[in-house]
Amino acid sequence: MKFLESIINDLTILENELDTIASNSIKENSSEIVTLVKRQLSHGKNSYDQPLSFTDGNQSGTGFYARSTQRIYNKDLKKSVSGSQVNFSDGTSFGRVTKTAGSPYNFHWTGQTQDNMQMGEVGNGKYQVVTVKSRMSFLEGIYGDIFDANEKNNEFVNNEFVSPKLNKAILKAISI
Repeated sequence: MKFLESIINDLTILENELDTIASNSIKENSSEIVTLVKRQLSHGKNSYDQPLSFTDGNQSGTGFYARSTQRIYNKDLKKSVSGSQVNFSDGTSFGRVTKTAGSPYNFHWTGQTQDNMQMGEVGNGKYQVVTVKSRMSFLEGIYGDIFDANEKNNEFVNNEFVSPKLNKAILKAISI
């Protein structure tokens, strides 16, 4: 029975370390997690995997560009240093980002929102992706939750980053 008592003791100790193990895993993979949220926004999705629609007083948007948007964007792009190429940390990139009528909002205009995205607070089984605070507050005031990973991306983070670390720690705790 000492054998079982030892395993139970090790698992009890491990229970207190699970949040730290999960948090460290998220921190170690923060650039990949931020990239997931950037892609989510690039595809015009909020944290609930819905289009980036909004209603604000007399203004509203469906989450899809109007006909005039591409023309306005092209004019701004000529003045902008950023915005003509979108690069992700995993090496993938998009060339010129179009804003054609009917395509989803993609958060590529000046590049400031996505260029400044990074991992924020991590702990208690949660993490937060942030960008420039004033821009983040402004955009969330319009679109709601957009900087949290959607369910599919959270599942990916859990399956690919967090669970393997937790499983390894549990197996180590119950090994002889």
